[in-house]
Parts: sequence; C-alpha cells; structure tokens
Amino acid sequence: MKPSERILVWLCLVFAATGIAMLFFPWSTSATNDVTPTLLPARTGVIPPLAVRRTPVQLTPFGGFEDAISDDTLYFALDTSIAYSNPPTIAQLLHELRLWKDASPFPVVDGRVGRSGAWTKNVLLDDAKCAASVQFGEAFDGFLVRTRYGIRVLTAADPGMNAAFAQGHYGQLLQVMAEIGTPLNTKVIDDTGMPGDLGDLLADAAARYSTKDEQEFTAVAFACWLQPGAEWMNRFGETHTMDDIAQRLASIEIGEGTCYGGHLPYAITVILRVNAQERIISETAQRDLESRLSNFTRILTRSQRDDGAWDPDWSGVSREPEGVMPATEELDRITCTGHHLEWFALAPPHLRPDDAVVRKAIGALDKLLINLPPKTEQSFKDMLPSSHAARALCLLRGEEPFEFWLREFTARNGEKVDIQPNREPGKLHPQ
Repeated sequence: MKPSERILVWLCLVFAATGIAMLFFPWSTSATNDVTPTLLPARTGVIPPLAVRRTPVQLTPFGGFEDAISDDTLYFALDTSIAYSNPPTIAQLLHELRLWKDASPFPVVDGRVGRSGAWTKNVLLDDAKCAASVQFGEAFDGFLVRTRYGIRVLTAADPGMNAAFAQGHYGQLLQVMAEIGTPLNTKVIDDTGMPGDLGDLLADAAARYSTKDEQEFTAVAFACWLQPGAEWMNRFGETHTMDDIAQRLASIEIGEGTCYGGHLPYAITVILRVNAQERIISETAQRDLESRLSNFTRILTRSQRDDGAWDPDWSGVSREPEGVMPATEELDRITCTGHHLEWFALAPPHLRPDDAVVRKAIGALDKLLINLPPKTEQSFKDMLPSSHAARALCLLRGEEPFEFWLREFTARNGEKVDIQPNREPGKLHPQ
C-alpha cells in the first residue's frame, strides 16, 4: 500500500471513530460556563453538530401589576387549574407542567391528589410511562420515537395520532422544557427503551425544521437553547439561523394560528427578550419583530371589549371555534385574554399595550374565571385555557405558581394540609 493510501485509510478510521464516539458519548457537561458554546454532536454523518446552551435562557417578567391581582384572584385561578381527571392527555400534561413546573407534590384535597410537575415531567420524558399513564386511544406505537437524527416527538398531525395522545404543536414539548429551565442533558427514554436526553429531541427538531411548518413553539425552544449565531442544517441540506425563524414569524398574518393567534406574539416576545440579553438575530430581524409586536399592540388596544377581554375575532380575522376546545364564549375569551396577558407580562413596556389596557384585561380575566364550573366538574378542555390564564397572572404579579398556591392553601386550611408524595396523583384516597 502506498504511503498516500495509508494516510487516507488512517484518516477515514479517525473520522469513523470520532463519529461513533459522538453517537454513544454525548456532549460534555463538565464545564459550568454556559457562555462557552457547547456542540451537540451529530447523530448522523449528514447533520452537522449544533451549538447549544446546556441550560435554556430564563426570562424574568417586568412586573408592575402586583396591586392589580389580589391573593384571592390568583389563588382561585391556580386552584382552578389543578388537574384531577384521570387518565390525562398529553396536551393536558404539557399545560400542567408549563404552569406548575417540576414542583413538589400537591397535598391531599377531598381524598384526591393533583398531579405534580415532577410526576408530569417524569411521565412526559419516558415513553413507557406515557403509555402506562396517559390516555392514548386504541393504538399507541410511541410518543418519543428514535430516529437517525435523535428522538422525534410525535404531534397530533402525525399518522395515527390525535390531540389526545400527542403534542398538539410541533416543538411544544421542547418549548415547555425550555420555559421551566430543564437542562439539555436531562434523561429521556425513547419508544425502544433506549436512554437519551433532551439534546436528542433538539437535534431531531433541528433536522426536521422547515419554514413551512408551524413556527411558534419551535421558535421559543430554539431561542432559549441555541447559542448566539448558531446555524443548523436540516435533513434536506438547508442551512438555517434564527433570522429565518424571525422572518417567517414576521410574515404570519396577525390573528392566524391556533388559540386564536395568541402564540405568535408570545414567540416574538421571547425572541426579542433573549436577543436583548445576547444577540441571536440581526438588527434588521429585530426591527421587523418589534414592528410586528407594535402592530399587535395597536390592534389589541383597539379591539378590547368594554369588559376588558378579547374575543376570537380580536384581530379582524373571522375564526371558527377550534376543534379541541369547547365552543363557549367564556372559554374563548379566557383563551384569548390569557394568552395575550402572558406575552404582556414578558414584553418590554414600550412594545405592549398601555398599563390601563393590561389592568382592564386582568379584571376581565378575574370575572371570567369565577364563572368556570367547579373543578370537580371540569374536563381537560376547561383546564387548558385556565392554565394559560393562571400562568399569565403569576407572571404579571411575579409569583411562582406552586409556591404561592401552597402558601395560600396552607394559610386557608391550617392543620388540614396532608402532603404524601408517594400517593398516586389524580386518584381517590381514603382519609
């Protein structure tokens, strides 16, 4: 063998060994400086490594509305959002986790235990536990599916799936995990029983990214987890950056999208807030998103109802009732108003509606929540909009949901508080 051929063979062996090592020995977590780029290794020779943060960016609300939200209002909103229905759906668990985060177990109330965030996160990140704990329907072939790119999270639009036993939006699970501050090396068990981590979910999402798909949830996840200046290549060989996501978001018509268009301004707000900490989009993209958010503000200020809420047609886009949600005027208004208050809480004051508009919306939400059925009669469809409303009020007041609820519950029940972590959530228990 010629020297040049020996060198070529040696190089091929080195590259092959490196690829195998990256596949079975994921990115290092030994360093603690999150500013230093971490490369999420390629799960295949086609998709290059991805520059990520080990822990997602966390955003602090601006506050200023503490006096507008009473203890009774916030406690009632949170208490209404505790879920007892069993078995739950994936959509329900995602909303619960986003609100309660991975908090401690709930106390026993009237013989029942609400699902804790820690239990919920554990179920959502283990495919076998999902199959055993969640309402899936007749045929369930997996929720966290191993692929050549990592681990794919199935959505309601995938064959054989629906809104009851899959995430309702592309990138929704990743968004929730980012918002509650879950490290990227958190263990995940896929449909084959093989362990992985959240990095596998992010790698697969990057490989499958397309500007033609739903953007809002992926936008939040990528903004929080990708390093400034990160580029990624999808499975079609297309290279993308956060500017591509920003451009796509800026092109979506105001009012379009699920939950009556409430996810779009939230995604724009998160990108702008992360960008204010470390630049993740260009100045041009920043101006485009700021202009878009200002347009939302003008339309919402003009279309606010006299009682302070917003209807599904707030944008001027005629909307039919959304299939997964019950078609009642009250729940529609809770959905719209709660979603908008969430981004108001995080948006820079000059880009959101005036304080008077926000305070009026808070008052409307309070009245709407009081009219919800007792939680013993609620279905998971009632819980979804109420969880957005409760989370919005917590953000506006600057409270951690579980800590506030437990403090108030203890004060109102005294020695009756009974926390037993080993009891199964959602089930009746003898007292």
